[in-house]
Amino acid sequence: MLDQSSQHHKTSVWIVDDNVHFCVVVAEAINRSATLCCEHYFHDIRTAKNELLQTSNPPLIILLDINMPHISGLDGIMILKKIYPNMHVVMLTSYENEHEIKIALQRGASGYLSKTSSCSDIIQSIDRLKDGGKIIDPTIADKMVDMLVSKDSKKDYHLSNREIEIIKLLSSGLSINDIAKRLDISSYTIETHRRNIFLKLNVHNSRALVAKAYKEGLIG
Repeated sequence: MLDQSSQHHKTSVWIVDDNVHFCVVVAEAINRSATLCCEHYFHDIRTAKNELLQTSNPPLIILLDINMPHISGLDGIMILKKIYPNMHVVMLTSYENEHEIKIALQRGASGYLSKTSSCSDIIQSIDRLKDGGKIIDPTIADKMVDMLVSKDSKKDYHLSNREIEIIKLLSSGLSINDIAKRLDISSYTIETHRRNIFLKLNVHNSRALVAKAYKEGLIG
């Protein structure tokens, strides 16, 4: 068992996520809880790794975003757990991808939580994790069941209506900034959607994405 860095015997949780606002909100909620504390959060995996190598009081749990810059969250699991194998790594995701969920669990993740979960749900899930076992957010668990049930039906990439809309706009030749203006949302949000679509369709650029979308009948 790892030694726990704690305030008043609280269990230490670190957050590794490149969304600054998300880190601040969740860390503050954790620090208000009766059982947990969050003394550190980081916006890239390299910084978190360096801090782990230097600390004598590692966290019991790390919340790790799957969509990280430079080093992916999936690779980050092995990097962080190599330093402290008994540390729990819980993946954070804004979408559900069966393939990535399997990889994360195979690489030693202790569970998956949706970034759309409320702070209270995240805290309750972490508390359950301390009692042993893995945790899977209910919405992700339901999605996994749906995907298993539909394996024999037509291939479904589980694209949201917004993602389909963005694919159609990309296919018309619009840029990220143009799409952001058209939909009245930030270009950062559009780029995040595009990265998620790339992962779901297993493509690496917009040209391949549009080609595959037409081939699979995702857009007309």
